[in-house]
Amino acid sequence: MELLAWVHRGSSILLAIAVLTGALCIGTLFAVSWLARRALWMADAAEIARLALSLFARWTVPCFFVSTVTAVGWLEAAHPERMHDPLVMAVAAATLVLVLVHFRVAARARRIAMTET
Repeated sequence: MELLAWVHRGSSILLAIAVLTGALCIGTLFAVSWLARRALWMADAAEIARLALSLFARWTVPCFFVSTVTAVGWLEAAHPERMHDPLVMAVAAATLVLVLVHFRVAARARRIAMTET
């Protein structure tokens, strides 16, 4: 019972972590996409694409998971009765679309990194 009380008191911290890591995830995903697209125009395209993949693996993916877990934790701690609201389901669907975007961006960077190796 103490754990639930602690989580409920820390729900605003969970929300702040979710928002910050979500913004970092989107920002690094944009950077990975931009690097992968610009790599096509550069002489050392494979090296730039490997840099983009490194950024993706070290920052984008962990930030996505931390953001998702803390957002679900915040929602469960602060508003457990709203877990099945249509708005929450729409956000979950948007998160699935974001996962697809993650896969597409990583596949593009991986494809460019493999062109000259």
